[in-house]
Amino acid sequence: MAELDEDTSYERAEVIIRNYLKPTFGDMKAGKLATEMLELFYARLRQCQEQCEGRRDGKTAPHTKQQHVCEPLAANTVREIHFILRPALNRGLRWGYVTTNVAALAEPPSQPQPNPDPPTPEEAALALSTAWQQDLDCGAFLFMTMVTGSRRGEMCALRWSDINLDRLELFVKHSNNGRRIKDTKTHQRRRQSIDVITRTVLQAPRDRAEERCKALGGELARDAFVFSAEADSSLPLKPPSVSRHHDQGPQGGRLRCVRLAGG
Repeated sequence: MAELDEDTSYERAEVIIRNYLKPTFGDMKAGKLATEMLELFYARLRQCQEQCEGRRDGKTAPHTKQQHVCEPLAANTVREIHFILRPALNRGLRWGYVTTNVAALAEPPSQPQPNPDPPTPEEAALALSTAWQQDLDCGAFLFMTMVTGSRRGEMCALRWSDINLDRLELFVKHSNNGRRIKDTKTHQRRRQSIDVITRTVLQAPRDRAEERCKALGGELARDAFVFSAEADSSLPLKPPSVSRHHDQGPQGGRLRCVRLAGG
């Protein structure tokens, strides 16, 4: 497999190989693959993830007693399969295992048009209000993600040393993928100006963190994390932990901090 920079990308590739490629081509020699075979494979997946080609649609499985309903695999996922196969076969071509990269000749599904669904100002205000009522730190996290446009992992990697409250500056330098602190997705650092309202919002969690450290007989470290579940803020929040649900109060239902924060 081609080298993957991100841990999550590597895991995603493993899931795709395990669920789709190995069951279909696991016992086949690479040299037996053909372009037509791959394009038919993509077409079947777009009809049904289990590649039943409609034969089982509506029928009940004798062992599970469950009715099968064909669910097409998303075009983006099929494209992921294609772009795992293509570099893998390219490696096989360089090493002499195949004479042609058939994936380079195959045509994957077209890229779907983006269809963003950002929250309305009213939805954003409701989310912030609800988050602050239920958890002060989640409210601050959601506010900072909204006003800076940062990714969830970038907020989870933010340290107090990245913020200058006096000069109203914030630097986004790293991201947290749940396993380690790494470069941002674009491998670039960003300097952002903040206003006095944002400084006030940040000052509250800083004061709480300083009070916790003082209660422990110490001081808040300069490089402590802004958002942390630790008393001394020495460890960052993990991105999945900020995806917890919060009640919407009188509106009922649930909301996700992370959805309104841009994922």
